[in-house]
Amino acid sequence: MNRKRYIRLLLSLVGALLLAGCQNNSVEPVDGSQQPAAVELIPMNTPFLEVHRMGSRADYENLPSGYLPYNDLYPTTKPEHKTIGVFMTPEKTNSLGDFIYEEGNVWKSTVRVNEGTQYYIYGFMPREDADNAVITTLPGRTSYADGAVLKILNYKTLTPADVCAVVGVRNATVAEKISGPLSPVNLGTFSYLGGAEGDNRIFILLKHLYAGIHFKGRIGARYHKMRDIKIHRVELVANDITEYVNLTVRLTANNTGTDPIGGVGDIIYESAGDSHSTNTVELFNSQEGYMIPETDPEGFLGCYAPGSCTSFTVRTYYDVYNKAGDLVRENCMAENLITNALFGVLEAGDVITVDMLINPDYLYQLSEPDADNPTIVLTIP
Repeated sequence: MNRKRYIRLLLSLVGALLLAGCQNNSVEPVDGSQQPAAVELIPMNTPFLEVHRMGSRADYENLPSGYLPYNDLYPTTKPEHKTIGVFMTPEKTNSLGDFIYEEGNVWKSTVRVNEGTQYYIYGFMPREDADNAVITTLPGRTSYADGAVLKILNYKTLTPADVCAVVGVRNATVAEKISGPLSPVNLGTFSYLGGAEGDNRIFILLKHLYAGIHFKGRIGARYHKMRDIKIHRVELVANDITEYVNLTVRLTANNTGTDPIGGVGDIIYESAGDSHSTNTVELFNSQEGYMIPETDPEGFLGCYAPGSCTSFTVRTYYDVYNKAGDLVRENCMAENLITNALFGVLEAGDVITVDMLINPDYLYQLSEPDADNPTIVLTIP
């Protein structure tokens, strides 16, 4: 190798090393003797607040004390929407990590922390590929110890996902059991001190940011003696709605157990674009199907940004069987319209339960074979 070529190669290597150093200057420095430790999240939440017929609200004081493990909440969320985006925000840097739900109440992640480093944890769910989330300190503040402003661009306005924000965190010891009602997290507390490997189990408390409609399929007792109904797909259609919202959440740290999203304007739903159209989301889809029981039906949850829509159509696809298990009719479809006039205006964290009752009248039951589709009637308990 000649001298000039050797010098050029040496300069290229030095330049690459300098460039690599510049590209990593936003990463929290790690002590050479210490490897970052893995983090395990334990999500908790309070139930949706059930809203009664004609918009009357259930009393907040009647809610169960404490919080439930997120996976025990009812109505449930599809596993594919159980993803949490978490900002680990030291004083000087912040990075967004993903926690993905797996069966067995496990939330896997590559997020790691440094022992002895102070973090302020802010987050949201679902964390989806299309999300564009940013976080800043509160206006006029320089530290995440005081709180944060979380902004998520282009969130689906209508979705089968439970949209939530983190409103409190606390370290969980290895000995603490994560089952049944418990109150392990203080609202308004976001600080967390990184621990050693195996000692970073963190309770996070989630708060619902969308309103929910909970559909429960049920079959009338007399009709159930003659027929079985197997649902294959449920769709929720929103009329005259924008497809996306830019969601802004202001979180004020207080460390006193006070709701950090308790003020007017702490949650802002801003339509992303001016176009209004009909949007459809799938709440349930199964080739095998779901046989509607007479009692204790499974629920299908749809969520939407409060104030974004005043009317919905629920579309149900199903097959009809006789009691011998023979297929009587297949590929049936029923549509039902529901409006805010029926149940009032829902706010963040509210849910309205709608019974999808299949209960044809007695004359219909006598007209064999089935000439028409059985009627699905929506009622609100």
